[in-house]
Amino acid sequence: MDSTDISIYFDPIQLEGVSEVDPDKKVMGNYISIFQKKFPDYKNAHLAIVGIKEDRNSVDNSGSALTPDLFRNFFYKLSYCKADQKIVDLGNIKTGHNANDTYFAV
Repeated sequence: MDSTDISIYFDPIQLEGVSEVDPDKKVMGNYISIFQKKFPDYKNAHLAIVGIKEDRNSVDNSGSALTPDLFRNFFYKLSYCKADQKIVDLGNIKTGHNANDTYFAV
């Protein structure tokens, strides 16, 4: 691991329950490099999705930690428009021991 290895800050995406994407459809989820087992090459990406499952300091926003997976559930099902854009989903930032640990990772 070199000093620029950011993968240590992320948990892989568990697609079960997040998004049921039909592999034969032209939807966004079929054209995104998703961190499941192998961390995607993000260095030449045009867009990187990063989930932050943190709501410990939320005021009147209880449950906001569920947002990253809810976002994916809808975004992955959007129709794909042919564009030469490389999109990666790096996963969710690992939740720290306390909220400040998570903020540091972000």
